[in-house]
Amino acid sequence: MLLALLAGVTAATSTRAAPFNLGAQIKPQVLPAPEPERFDFGIFGSVPLQTPTHRFRQSWESVLARIEQERALYSLCETASPHCPPKLTAWRRIVKSMHGLPPMEQLRRVNTAINGLVKYADDIKVFGKRDYWASPVEFVSGRGDCEDYAVLKFLTLLELGFDNEQLRVAVVKDRRRRVLHAVLTVSLDGKVYVLDSLYGAVVEHQYVLKYVPIFSTNLDRQWVHVVTNQIRARFITAVEEGRAKAKSARAAKEASARAVTLPVANPQRSRKGVAHTSDAVQRAPRSRS
Repeated sequence: MLLALLAGVTAATSTRAAPFNLGAQIKPQVLPAPEPERFDFGIFGSVPLQTPTHRFRQSWESVLARIEQERALYSLCETASPHCPPKLTAWRRIVKSMHGLPPMEQLRRVNTAINGLVKYADDIKVFGKRDYWASPVEFVSGRGDCEDYAVLKFLTLLELGFDNEQLRVAVVKDRRRRVLHAVLTVSLDGKVYVLDSLYGAVVEHQYVLKYVPIFSTNLDRQWVHVVTNQIRARFITAVEEGRAKAKSARAAKEASARAVTLPVANPQRSRKGVAHTSDAVQRAPRSRS
């Protein structure tokens, strides 16, 4: 059988028939160009990965437990009880005074008020520990460091009606100072804002890329963050493209608003103009021939 097949192939190739054109039988297919890989960027232009455990998780869970134990005292301090620490009463007044304000105004006022409520001090000096996350009562009763400000801002915004999913207490590396730092980030209207104990202004996270996020958390989840030069480059490109689109949209809107429309003629004015012209013609002296 194999010899017969070979003989048939030999006979076919020995004829002068036109060779089989494979290219003519296959229609070329135009494949769509692959879309560039897209990232769902996290805070500070990172890629967030949810994690069940982290070295900062124990500190976070510990401070949440102490907050629950202190809640009765928070309510007591709203009535200006003599048993309430003065600065805790001041914090409760801050919260009460900000109800009903626009969200962005709340962010600005919370950041400024909490930063000015307590003086900074290192955990070693205050608590005798290298890293201790203080509860609100512990924080306002003395001094505190960066994560204590972030925790109190987190709790304040929750009480003002912000959703847990909007908030992240974030531990970051400050590349300029070469130290670990903690801030609060807030997602609002498609943007991410940073509430920082070092600055009174509330800024968008793309303006403080000196911070490299390590860990972030809210009430029920924790994340680790991956940051590379390539990821940061893509993030910056995405930010610039977003700015360009927003600028183009604003320009189109302004151009539409400036569109010139023909003014509607004032009939009264038109009639008066005609009347005046007619009267002038009638009053004009006739030339004598």
